[in-house]
Amino acid sequence: MSLYGEETGPISHALNTELRDKKVNTINLKSLTPFEWDELVLFAPYEGPKEICPQLALNEEECRNKITVASNADEEMVMVFRESGKIVHVERHNRFHGDFIPQKEMQKISAASAMFAVSQRGKSGKGDPWLVLTPIGANPPPNISLQGTLRLSAARP
Repeated sequence: MSLYGEETGPISHALNTELRDKKVNTINLKSLTPFEWDELVLFAPYEGPKEICPQLALNEEECRNKITVASNADEEMVMVFRESGKIVHVERHNRFHGDFIPQKEMQKISAASAMFAVSQRGKSGKGDPWLVLTPIGANPPPNISLQGTLRLSAARP
């Protein structure tokens, strides 16, 4: 459950279990999904069908039937899993369960490269570690800190 009362999806909850309860330091996202997929598309906070559907080239009917969630807060992202270009799963992801560090444009991650290193970057508004997911082999994320309850900003050295 999100801090704002919006329900997050089963993959988001599985990430939370692995990262926070089991305290793993690497995670293979593919191992947490009970369905086949070859691409994960991540959308930044506050994006919903209006922003997502054009980026995925979905017509109005596909959009209405497939994109049934939206991000309504800084702490949330939308995860769209696809197999051979077809949407197989969509859910809201709570960034506290593992932060992919949203970008302004959609992020695509292939199933083959969905292995992430887990690192702590600051603390949440409640003092819990803020866990960042960095694709293994990618440059490490910048140091970030939470300001207020949920807002992220680049930390200065």
